[in-house]
Amino acid sequence: MAGLKEKYEQAAAIGKIQAGIIDAHLMIMEDKMLSDKIEALIQENASAEYAVEKAVDGFAAIFEAMEDEYMRERAGDIRDAGRRLLMMITGQSAANCLFHERTIVVADDLMPSDTALFDQRFILGMVTDKEEKPRIPRFWPEQWVLSGVI
Repeated sequence: MAGLKEKYEQAAAIGKIQAGIIDAHLMIMEDKMLSDKIEALIQENASAEYAVEKAVDGFAAIFEAMEDEYMRERAGDIRDAGRRLLMMITGQSAANCLFHERTIVVADDLMPSDTALFDQRFILGMVTDKEEKPRIPRFWPEQWVLSGVI
């Protein structure tokens, strides 16, 4: 988990709202129920990647089944944090998204952690191919995001 914290230290310097995303990911990854499940799967000879994916999916499913809409939405945060942890485990890095020109971001999907480091001065808009609007941080203007574009 220390590596995750180090990777996100630069994001924390950007601002309190963006740092909130990082803090949420760290809290999720430090959850005893989740970490115990990951450890148990690894002790049963599962690979680290499989253990994280399986534990995160199970943990997110618990939240998706909740009646409260706010809590159901947290399942996306859990999956996002798990995705980031998997990237670290497999040595993948997030795409370098430092824009120096005015840009429209086009992606399959955007998670809050994907957009946390974007410099708003250079972002004209964001487009995804998802039918529903992506879950973007609240510091992004809602009108900047289009979804379901074919």
